[in-house]
Order: sequence, then structure tokens, then C-alpha cells
Amino acid sequence: MIFDEAADGKPSHLYEDYALLRVVTVDERVIAIEWGYRGSIPEIARRASVNGGEFFSVQQAVNGHSRVIHTFAGRVDGMFDPADLEDAPWVDPVPEIPSWAAGVAFRPGTLGAESLALMEHVMGVPVDPALMGAPLCTALLASPDALFGGLEGAWNL
Repeated sequence: MIFDEAADGKPSHLYEDYALLRVVTVDERVIAIEWGYRGSIPEIARRASVNGGEFFSVQQAVNGHSRVIHTFAGRVDGMFDPADLEDAPWVDPVPEIPSWAAGVAFRPGTLGAESLALMEHVMGVPVDPALMGAPLCTALLASPDALFGGLEGAWNL
């Protein structure tokens, strides 16, 4: 389904915590497109990359902030919010940029596009914008509280 179809088929409640995950394979890689934020939780990223795997997530929140995270073999290899870089020259301490993101010019208004281009570069997988509206295998994700018994430990690097 596309996200709208999946959301329409799900009984919703104003305060209910749920997310939708759509999955497609490209060669030997899996691209997961989520309506939610589970992929930006470090513990999810670690678990998704165990046994020599690699994981990259770009999450954009409605408040304009985002999170870019990369893990390899169960370890967080870097995590940052591109929106924080706009004010980096005036912020103390200056936000750290992982080596795999060095040299990317994140600009206001195009942070999402630049983050996705970075993901393509790091992972070697083209991200086709048509995937956002394509019907794909769709699953309902459990709440992080149900997965971890509380979020505190899941968010730790």
C-alpha cells in the first residue's frame, strides 16, 4: 500500500503511538520507508546492523529538526541533526560531524534532499523519489515502549 492507504485502513486515535513501515529491495539492499521515527532510535539502528550489517537513517520531524544516523556492525558510526549545522559557527560546542558526512553543504530549505543524497553516497543505493508514493509491502510497527520497556536506554549512543 501507499502510506495514505495504510493510514486510512488503520483505526486511529489522536494520542495513539504507531508507525508504518514500507519495504523494498534494491539489489542486495533493503530500503525501509517509515512513517514515524523508529529508524532514528540508536538501539534500532544498532540491532539492524548486527553481524556486519550496515544501516543508515534519515528522519525529518514536523518541527524542522531531523536526525541522520549511520551504524555498522552494531555500532553507531555517527549521528547528527543537519538543522543544527546552520548555527554551527555561533554555537558552543560546535556540533560534531561524522567523517562520512564531512564536506556536505547542508543548506536551509534543502536539508532533507542533502541528507538523502548523503545516504545514497554512503550506502551506494540510489533513492528513487517515486518510492515515496509507490505501493509497497507495508507493516504496522510496535511502539518503542513495547519494544524496549521505556525509551531511555534505546536513545543512548
